[in-house]
Amino acid sequence: MKVLITTDGSDAAIESIHRYCQLRPAAVSSHTVLTVDELQAYGIIDSVDQAEFDRLQHENCQRILNLARQAMEKHGLEAKYVERAGQAADTVLTYAEDTKADLIVIGSRGNGALTRVLLGSTSDAVASHAKVSVWVVRPTVAPTDSSSPHITVCYDGSDASKRAVNRVREMEFPSNAKISLLAIVRRPENLPDEIVYDSRYQDQILLELHELKGAFPEDGPKVEILVVESRHVGHGLVDYAATNRSSLMVVGDRGRSAIARFLIGSVSRFVLHHAPCSVLIVKV
Repeated sequence: MKVLITTDGSDAAIESIHRYCQLRPAAVSSHTVLTVDELQAYGIIDSVDQAEFDRLQHENCQRILNLARQAMEKHGLEAKYVERAGQAADTVLTYAEDTKADLIVIGSRGNGALTRVLLGSTSDAVASHAKVSVWVVRPTVAPTDSSSPHITVCYDGSDASKRAVNRVREMEFPSNAKISLLAIVRRPENLPDEIVYDSRYQDQILLELHELKGAFPEDGPKVEILVVESRHVGHGLVDYAATNRSSLMVVGDRGRSAIARFLIGSVSRFVLHHAPCSVLIVKV
């Protein structure tokens, strides 16, 4: 698996690298760290010397990449370090496609219960339009146990969610992690609490989850399965992640658009914008 990590040198971006490295899947074969200089792409005013401006921008890019290098090396990881000029989201998407990256890792500036929905424009654009899976790394609102990270995989019986579960298994997350395969069953608003809604569907989902769980290696992360009722699927997923201190939520993207590349679906977008932790959107 080839991973493309983006950085702008900010404290949030460097923290994102550390958080990714703590959960880095064993299936990763190579890392590339990319920083994008938007100023060079848009040019400068006539009174500024172009050569001097380019030199200063190059030095700034190297400073940003050096910060990323220090973070990666702290975790014993090697990478290729690249600078490009252009509009940030478009440049990341184009570079990922040109280099056949399998996964894009990008930081989110959202932090805290209020600003969670204010996902950075670059992160939002990359997550929405990428043709490959995207891991949006954000600082967690609730404290998490770094010695036993919790990965929550969202399942609804669709092909997209099955791909998400299988991708998590193939990525080979650290054995000290705990993986929860979580299905949210939407519950009608006016249904009394003592009534179980659509028990046959829930039984079918449980059977599918048991089968998916059985494919995970015994010497890997501990895997549990859960079926939870909620009146809103997105809220149910986000609430579970907050209550159970998830380090990473994984959702399968079923959106397919020839017009706008691979626009993510409504549940994936809700989780992306509201989850109190990092989000991995699995695409084909």
